[in-house]
Amino acid sequence: MARPWSYLTVVKGRQAEYGALFELDQETADAVTAIIQLWPGEASGQGETAQMWPDNGGDQVARDLVSQLLDRVKDIWPTDRPVLLDGDWLVTAEAFEQVLQAARGAGRLPVPVTGLGRPADYQVVVARAVETDGQGCVLRLVRDDFGEGFADRLETVVRQLGLIPDQIDIVLDLRELDRRYLERDEIFAANMVLSLPHLADWRNLALVGSSAPASARDFPQNDMQSYPRLEWWLWQILEKRKTTLGRLPIYGDYAVIHPDRVEESDNPRALPRIPQYRYTGEQECLLVRGLNLNKHETDPDHVRPLLGKLIGDENWWSGDNYSWAERWLVGVARDGASVGNAMIWKRVGLVHHWTFVIQQLASRSAP
Repeated sequence: MARPWSYLTVVKGRQAEYGALFELDQETADAVTAIIQLWPGEASGQGETAQMWPDNGGDQVARDLVSQLLDRVKDIWPTDRPVLLDGDWLVTAEAFEQVLQAARGAGRLPVPVTGLGRPADYQVVVARAVETDGQGCVLRLVRDDFGEGFADRLETVVRQLGLIPDQIDIVLDLRELDRRYLERDEIFAANMVLSLPHLADWRNLALVGSSAPASARDFPQNDMQSYPRLEWWLWQILEKRKTTLGRLPIYGDYAVIHPDRVEESDNPRALPRIPQYRYTGEQECLLVRGLNLNKHETDPDHVRPLLGKLIGDENWWSGDNYSWAERWLVGVARDGASVGNAMIWKRVGLVHHWTFVIQQLASRSAP
């Protein structure tokens, strides 16, 4: 039986994100559906020319997926829980097939994610997975898909995959959102839903977008500043129009991460090491940003009073035991634990966000 979605998040297949999924409590983990945007590789760490965007091939991507996520969530995710995998960033379709095979080898049910504009060889891999695993697929639709001939192109891909709508999950992906264009995006999102043929028949339907900044460089150091959760605002607008839409997509986002490949760098060792924690609230997200540890290596304690300020703010703080993220932050602010690194900082923001969103959605559906 297909797994109904209550919340969809798109995450990059990197160590920080995998670790964050593992750190969720059972109740939150059960409610979060994640599309894993497979990442071609991690930095080798060899010399000044190390790349954040190498092509490590399907073998390495598969090993990372299994060792950093699938093997670690055996006690959290039931074995019949599908794993949604998107290979769009992988260099070859063969690499994607390797990853799908590795997921099967780990005892998991892979669900391939595709789109209308994917190359023919990629679609062949998806069709083969659909036939092998019997899990259908996820179809990720982007803004550019909704032009002339959209319905015909959609029907063609569905037919080529040998599926019918109730075997397909639809993701309407707005990607980056900008407050300057919110009215336009509200209209566009509604039209995406209204343009879908067989609207009631798709297995799951979700709307995702992201207002997370690509970089924190425009935010003040050693301070806190908020930015709006535009994707949440947009979904609430659609919720008010659900009777005219015919079907309300479930809420989805990119958590607190920008959807593009902003982690790329020709020289990752030269990047500043500035602690940053993105902390989700009802309508906004708070970005807590420290000082560059490359310049303040002997005095990382500046982070502790900054986090103490967050913990002491009743308008933002969710509670000392709200999730793994809060317990980690308390350990740094009060107990003198290590301030961590970029991977941990990202993990903190993700765990808190997913926990917060699940509870936020639950509170809206409560009688």
